[in-house]
Amino acid sequence: MFAQVACGKCGKPFQVPEARLGQPVACSWCKETVTALPLAGVVPEALPDDAPPPAPPRRSRPWLVPVVIALLSMLALAVAFLGSRYYRGSVPQFVWQRFEAADGTCRVDLPGETTESQMPPIPT
Repeated sequence: MFAQVACGKCGKPFQVPEARLGQPVACSWCKETVTALPLAGVVPEALPDDAPPPAPPRRSRPWLVPVVIALLSMLALAVAFLGSRYYRGSVPQFVWQRFEAADGTCRVDLPGETTESQMPPIPT
């Protein structure tokens, strides 16, 4: 007499002799060694060989929405705070000055007024 078992790896049902129940057997579908445990109740239909694997369960992230809202709120507050300080004159406006190297190899625009004494020495 044969008993219905299901593979623990691929989930497909197959039959084994009743004497082999509880022992390791090779799945006739995926060839993995699994313990032969009898199925209780109705045997599910076998999946066709070319059936795609089932989709993984979707993970729930209930914390994501409050975190995004909090980050956006902090960003909006920071922009509002800096904007109010800028319009009150607390944040200085820079005058851009063009700095050229003495040998003319490079030019760069810098905020504020730059003098030679403010530039760090270039290591050689």
